[in-house]
Amino acid sequence: MLGLALGGLVPENGKEVEFKGVLESLSKRFYTGGWGYGVLRTEKGQVKITGALEGHVPGTSVRVRGAFAESKYGTQLQCTAIVVDSVSGDLPVVAAWATKYCKDYFVEIHRACRNLEPEDRWEFIQDKERLLLSGFTEEAAQFVSEEAKNYFAMIQTKLELMEMGLTDKEAELLVQSYGLDAKSIMEDDPYLVVLDRVLVFTRVDAVVGERYTRLHPRRLDAALVQAIASELNNGHTAVYPEGAIKGAAALAGVFPIAIEGWITKGLTNRIVMTGELMQLSDVARIERNIARWVGKALRRG
Repeated sequence: MLGLALGGLVPENGKEVEFKGVLESLSKRFYTGGWGYGVLRTEKGQVKITGALEGHVPGTSVRVRGAFAESKYGTQLQCTAIVVDSVSGDLPVVAAWATKYCKDYFVEIHRACRNLEPEDRWEFIQDKERLLLSGFTEEAAQFVSEEAKNYFAMIQTKLELMEMGLTDKEAELLVQSYGLDAKSIMEDDPYLVVLDRVLVFTRVDAVVGERYTRLHPRRLDAALVQAIASELNNGHTAVYPEGAIKGAAALAGVFPIAIEGWITKGLTNRIVMTGELMQLSDVARIERNIARWVGKALRRG
């Protein structure tokens, strides 16, 4: 049992719970995947949380789900889902957003919003014409209104991705990688996110379900790329066809001959291209020559 009591509730370590509240504060530094720390203010008290918090703004009303765990920072709720309910129009919230997304125009935004009612501020910030009338330059009004519209559109896109079966962290990664196109990519070409190494094959395959057949070329393509990426992430400086084919077949749930047949149909160029992407991503301690190694390995035997 934890020593943290919230209104008489003392949750157990590892037991999933859900809280609704307002993000009171967030860490200034975020780590891989947008991971960070924050404090959630609920009706039962303050809760220390950790999760994919990058992109969120203090003052936002959210619902979080996760399990409590002990860490060197004390008892924290490790969030597996963070869903935005609403973004407050209170001036400190608007100021926090402006600092994060429009810091060059912070003074203008703060001055224009301080005499507005909270419920009118976000509508005002998204309206270019109203910004111009309040004294913003053409450039400033365009930039601020677009940033505000994109911010709320990103929130909506993330919610739609989570409705498809993705976790909060996965949805956040997709939005960070593809912006507002993330949903259409998951609908029209979901295995692209494996080729781009944003999400792993097994997670995408689970979300896709039966929309693609087992032998669909794009699916086999992604399985082979994932198998090769796994080999490189394990520190190998060359990828041999036998291992890559076996690993891809296991991931895709097909016989190895299906993968071999797909390679002979020209997948080598796809793997070389993906190798170059891996090089740009600084993968597995191999900063150079990944494309050459992968291409050479697949051409052997």
